[in-house]
Amino acid sequence: MITLLNTDILKADFTGVPPINLVVTSPPYNCNIEYDEYNDAMTYEEYLKWCKLWLMKMYNAMTDDGRICINIPISVTFDHLKIKGVEVINYPILADYTHIAQEVGFKFYRVIIWEKMGSNKTCWGSWRSASAPFVIDSNECILIFYKHQWKRKTKGISTISTKEFMTYVKNLWAMNPETKSKHPAAFPLELPNRCVKLFSYEGDMVCDPFLGSGTTGESAVRLNRSFIGVEKSVNYFSMAKERIDCAELQTSLANLIMPADASGTDQN
Repeated sequence: MITLLNTDILKADFTGVPPINLVVTSPPYNCNIEYDEYNDAMTYEEYLKWCKLWLMKMYNAMTDDGRICINIPISVTFDHLKIKGVEVINYPILADYTHIAQEVGFKFYRVIIWEKMGSNKTCWGSWRSASAPFVIDSNECILIFYKHQWKRKTKGISTISTKEFMTYVKNLWAMNPETKSKHPAAFPLELPNRCVKLFSYEGDMVCDPFLGSGTTGESAVRLNRSFIGVEKSVNYFSMAKERIDCAELQTSLANLIMPADASGTDQN
């Protein structure tokens, strides 16, 4: 089951859609990125209020044993909020998101650090001086929460290999960032692939409330999960739909040519 909604997540109607087992998403960071139809330059207070609203929307649509994986920076610096003559403020978005999610009702589980391979930023602030050194943000994180209970109530078919499992359960994931997407803030396919394989069963309902270019949707389709994606922008929605339709077609053709071999899966 694939459901794509071209609307604002706060207006999305999940009526008729099965409860969500897993959310994998990367919400806007409020860093003044030029999205099509979203204001990415709110005040920090407005931004945090908006974060709480979309988290509440997800909480209400999830199963009691549902999980949510949120890709965000560890901290953010909003240059667009700088007041002339006043030092730019760094905001602890990781801490604030954690606090807000718990206020909504989510229970905290873990933080996975995404080590962005190939990062070549060279901003040092005060060179070789304690005056004002600049600490480079070369990593992001994946915040993991659950609704009421962490252990799944029912068992299903896992599609994760032994090697993958041993790698993914470590809380440091080394992955290259996405560099070829037409979306201004896309994450690599490897990120949702890991989350979907580690935290869901085949047939589970996966959701991305900020569909963007459709990365999580492609991952869900290729890994035999149901999916619901929400995207406000008409342009990004069209981009995501084309990508997910293509993945669905390729997966169907592959299954016709070479049926899935159940010997590589586990009942867990």
